[in-house]
Amino acid sequence: MNSKEYEESFPLNNECGLTFEKDLPVYFARAPARLDVMGGIADYSQSRVLQMTLAAEVMVYTQKKKRTKKFETGYFEIISDLKIKEEHDQRVQRRISKIPVHELLDSNSGKLFKYATLSNKLRAFDRWRAYILGPMLTFALEHNVRLTKRDNFIIYVCSTIPEGKGVSSSAALEVASCASFFSLLGFSQEEFEKWRLIPFYSFAAENLLVRAPCGIMDQMACFYGRAYYLTPLTCSLPPLIGKSIEVPKFCVYGIDSTLKHQNTEGEYSKVRAAAFMGRTIIQQEHLVNFNFKSLCCLNRKFCNSNELHSFLENLLPEAMKGEDFLEIYGHDHGDLLTAPIKKEVFYPIRPSTMHALHEDVRVREFEKILKGEVSELEAQTLGGLMLDSHLSYSRCSMGSEATDLLVELLNEIAYGSRISGGGCGGLVVSLIRNTPEASSALLNLLIKFAQQLGISEGDVHFLSGSSGGTYTSATQIIY
Repeated sequence: MNSKEYEESFPLNNECGLTFEKDLPVYFARAPARLDVMGGIADYSQSRVLQMTLAAEVMVYTQKKKRTKKFETGYFEIISDLKIKEEHDQRVQRRISKIPVHELLDSNSGKLFKYATLSNKLRAFDRWRAYILGPMLTFALEHNVRLTKRDNFIIYVCSTIPEGKGVSSSAALEVASCASFFSLLGFSQEEFEKWRLIPFYSFAAENLLVRAPCGIMDQMACFYGRAYYLTPLTCSLPPLIGKSIEVPKFCVYGIDSTLKHQNTEGEYSKVRAAAFMGRTIIQQEHLVNFNFKSLCCLNRKFCNSNELHSFLENLLPEAMKGEDFLEIYGHDHGDLLTAPIKKEVFYPIRPSTMHALHEDVRVREFEKILKGEVSELEAQTLGGLMLDSHLSYSRCSMGSEATDLLVELLNEIAYGSRISGGGCGGLVVSLIRNTPEASSALLNLLIKFAQQLGISEGDVHFLSGSSGGTYTSATQIIY
């Protein structure tokens, strides 16, 4: 939508259930979902990744109302509407919340609590509210913004991004919330040195306040992405963004496997920890003769990464129990944002470590091919890289039967497909010819997929289309 359409879409008070004050400004920002085309769970090892922003988006409207007259009566009042696509219609899932400002403030100093205490306070409400308020509060902490117990904020969120599908519904929400708060405090998009911090504050909020371990690729893609372009990114801190890549020859689809993925617990946490355990083994066993901070730095140090990968694959243990690792190496895996090692858990060290190293190489090869005129043979090579990535997820126990079936079916019509994002369900990303015939074949294939799963055809959705990130779309003040 253009800026006029966003202003016209601003909900009236009786529509969203909130009471915006008509004589005060409302600050608006949006952020798109993102599709993990290549890279995925290798981001925390500072891999190269390729991301594409989607048409699905989240919009955040924020207003600072007049202060209340009574002490300790200020609130963050939040209503969030998630528009869920169904077979023949669309339904709205509404969440309502009211958080007293004084519960977030230290009674002695009157200032916001520090990160650890603030995280506990937010999580006592629920994780969803922490995604909305977390980036705002992170900004306030870092810039010494003073909140009082009489301050009143009203926040309306409207989203078309499906949750739990690996398309960064949380990162988009964080970025849009943070951008609307930036505008409320008087920072315009022209002040780039401050605006460029939005993805960093959003990243910090997810890790420190929500306590959901993640790399920074999601927030960077939601902020900087260009419509119908791939955003190349090296997930270091600070991250390195490459020149956007157009893909006119292909359509990129995100197809729902019908399974939600889970990033905070289970397999993802185990695989993430295992990759850092692999890093520790390489460092402490002196398997390479120089110091390094991240696994993917190794690919940049060695001219022939294939030799390095073969060497490491032969020496790293396939798996190791947590208590054995702690006994041998004397400490945890060394990453502050990753869940600590559990003594009773077996960690897939070799496949998790090698996935990060191989994926970084695959992404760079993928990016290199797309920068030229892509021949039919090179398009097949792109598909092969996607399939290798998909199989590597499975070796790390991050696959699922539904995504495996979907990839197998898609191979009939697509150049390539792979499980994406955090794995264990979620979306499959597919690279398909940009022709009407290919699009029609995709629709027929999704019917076949639904039949094999024994579900209704209307339960299988796909995401297509694209829109620009927060930085490429103007924030607005709506009166």
